[in-house]
Amino acid sequence: MTQLEQNKRYQKRHKRLGLCAWCSRKAQKGRTFCSVCLGKMRERWMKRHPIICGECGKIVTLKERRERDGIRFHRACAEKRAKGYQERHRKLGLCLQCSRKPKAGLLYCQVCLARMRERQMVQRPLFCPECKKLIQPEERNGRKFHKLCAEKRQSRRYPQIHRSAAIAYQERHRKMGLCTNCPRKVFKGSLCRKHYKMAQERYYERAAG
Repeated sequence: MTQLEQNKRYQKRHKRLGLCAWCSRKAQKGRTFCSVCLGKMRERWMKRHPIICGECGKIVTLKERRERDGIRFHRACAEKRAKGYQERHRKLGLCLQCSRKPKAGLLYCQVCLARMRERQMVQRPLFCPECKKLIQPEERNGRKFHKLCAEKRQSRRYPQIHRSAAIAYQERHRKMGLCTNCPRKVFKGSLCRKHYKMAQERYYERAAG
């Protein structure tokens, strides 16, 4: 067996076991190599393929390329270009990040404002003051609380409003033939099987003492 065949056999065995094809470390999910070997391959590729800055014409250093993926300019050159782009768009009355029309009284359009808001939500996590748990970005629709936590606070602050809402909920479920406590089908009276058993247990507990 030649060296090439041995290498191929080694790589196939490691791939089958979920290990790196070059070493015996655990491979990254969905990849053939581990993070260490992938980093080395990336370094070699960057040395073989230098990038020339489109603004000043000098080679972009490996340090800058490690810090920023998809880089085409030096940091200072990129900032200079961005400032010039923004100045031109400000004079023309366009969004500072794209060529759309900005929102009334603002410098950015609706799309760019939404993107900036999403980035801000990811970078600055928000914790619910009620349950002290993290609020996910998709739940943060101008809210400072989880939906359930906000409802609890509302019921404590305005008990009469919450009571009237509960009565309306029960009436609606009675008309549809559903349990007055949940969306399940009625078993006896106006309760489902689960809530009927719970009501029975409470009754016997009170009767016992």
